[in-house]
Amino acid sequence: MKHQLIVLALALLGLGCNVGAQVKKPEDPVLVEFRQYIGDADALVRAEQVERLGRSQTADSVNLLINRGLLDGDSRVRDRAVRTVGKYESAEARGALLAALQHNKPEIRAGVVLGLSGQKSWSDFPHGKLIAMLALDRDADVRSACAETLSQLGHKEAIPALGKALSDKNGDVAIAAADALSVMAAGAEVVPALAPLLDSPNWRLQVAAVNALGRGRTKESVPFLIDYLGKSEGRPQFECKRVLTATTDQEFELDAVKWKEWWDRVNATWTAPPPKNAKAEATKAAKDGYGRKVPEYHSIPTPSKNILFVIDVSSSMETPILLKAGKNRAGSDVHSGGTPKLAVAREELAACLRSLDDNTKINIIAFESDVRVWQPEPVTASPGNVQLAIRWIQGQKSRKAGQLASDGTMTGRTNTYAALRVAYGLVSKRPVVLGATTAGGHNSGPKPGWDTCFFLSDGAPTEGQITDIPTILEEVEKWNKSAKMVVNAIGMEEEQGLAILMTGLARVTGGKCVFVGK
Repeated sequence: MKHQLIVLALALLGLGCNVGAQVKKPEDPVLVEFRQYIGDADALVRAEQVERLGRSQTADSVNLLINRGLLDGDSRVRDRAVRTVGKYESAEARGALLAALQHNKPEIRAGVVLGLSGQKSWSDFPHGKLIAMLALDRDADVRSACAETLSQLGHKEAIPALGKALSDKNGDVAIAAADALSVMAAGAEVVPALAPLLDSPNWRLQVAAVNALGRGRTKESVPFLIDYLGKSEGRPQFECKRVLTATTDQEFELDAVKWKEWWDRVNATWTAPPPKNAKAEATKAAKDGYGRKVPEYHSIPTPSKNILFVIDVSSSMETPILLKAGKNRAGSDVHSGGTPKLAVAREELAACLRSLDDNTKINIIAFESDVRVWQPEPVTASPGNVQLAIRWIQGQKSRKAGQLASDGTMTGRTNTYAALRVAYGLVSKRPVVLGATTAGGHNSGPKPGWDTCFFLSDGAPTEGQITDIPTILEEVEKWNKSAKMVVNAIGMEEEQGLAILMTGLARVTGGKCVFVGK
């Protein structure tokens, strides 16, 4: 009996030690630090803490990531949370991510889905879940995210589901599905679903369908593209011509009749030629399909019929510029060294506007610390409207620099982010947008009233909600997934910060970049 009591006492002592050890087990230091700093007022501090959560491969870490990171009020923190989703490798963490796909908040479901695109090493990834969500989720942002992630993961079994998503009632979802099929270079099986999109009233959907048909490089797509070429105009028509030329290795410019005559001769035996080297197919001389010169701004041509001009009028634009070798619009020698940058921008803009035809729609944004829009909606480039536009831009200039405005901004600075938000239609207050109000008025998604933008500035951002250039470029790249707007960037000087911004804007939107001054 005594022996049994000793054994029992030892067992109880061991159990007590185990309980004590469990109670004293220290919490994951990553989670401790996260809880300490996630309430910081600085969004960059919060973003760093969100990214650090990826070091803790636990379900607790995932839950903090989705409930604090993906719901943060700052897009920089949310974007960092999305990227962090791709860093989880443990079974426990991945199980928590899959559970989050059933979350009742659509912003969490969409964020997790986008983050899963970084999980390319997940060998038994359940693609069926994303395919089902693409068809059944009630939220359009979630369905768009599913299309994008399925394309990035590259599993061909998703192609039929993406084809069905082309008929989604939400245009952004259909665009995302078309872009996904383009990334996956889907073939003839999706042509019947893509072709009807060419008749959509949404030009962005038309362009997405054209590019998807082109990437597939199939015989079945050619007649639809030729038909579209004959009834489109502006930038969409040029996109179609580019795709047709790349697909067929033929050069009939914008002449749909010649394209059709050629196709009628060869279609019975035609097969797609091997794709050419992209560099060898760089953009050719700026002429339209009928040999006429295309309108240009600062030597950047555009075939677009819907153009937005965004002009920096900050205080630094009043300083002189030393132009690069060449001639200015007036034909005089360049240069005396005393011409203000804003005067050069106005002169070029006036010449460009006068070269446009009445079928082109235009608008102008002028910005410094605040943002000013010429017209609430685009207007035709009639002689009368062009004259009014020239007169308006002549009157736009910076307020006296360095004064505190009523919206809390310092006047005369460069609010690049606010100007871009207005350009992308993300601010509902259009005619005049003060710098401090640009965080509000967010619509369901970017829907600019133009397909091409010329963005001119002389310096890096110095005012506004976001001045960090990489973050601004990340935002623009995200907006442009559905907006499909080409941004041609004109830098008045080639200083480092501005060069990074302007080349980046052109790169993420498919535009061109030039620098005017030395």
